[in-house]
Amino acid sequence: MKIRLLLILLLFTAGLSSCTKEGKGGSSSISGIIKRNGVYIIPNSVVYIKYGTTEWPGEDPQYYDDSYATGPEATFEFNELKKGDYYIYATGFDVTGGFAVNGGMVVNLGRKAHKELDPLIVNN
Repeated sequence: MKIRLLLILLLFTAGLSSCTKEGKGGSSSISGIIKRNGVYIIPNSVVYIKYGTTEWPGEDPQYYDDSYATGPEATFEFNELKKGDYYIYATGFDVTGGFAVNGGMVVNLGRKAHKELDPLIVNN
């Protein structure tokens, strides 16, 4: 009886560990640079990430799980992610054109993977 209970407990624990959801706690990462039309760097942008989706969550920051404010180089990085699907969305202001820009894309990460989004394209 004890062996049977132990076996059930081990199977249950193994099942839980294989059901990891996207998000923090892994060894994968996503990084990139924000560019309008793939050419013009958009400094001081904000990049948002939504865990576990292939659909655009919308423009409202409350729909996202984390964010990153870029600097003058317009680069960003999200580290320690688990494998799975993520939606990356960026907003910024193109000072050369004088207008707001935004854009996003789906990223699928494997275990211990790194995805470089160069560029993450935003448009007006």
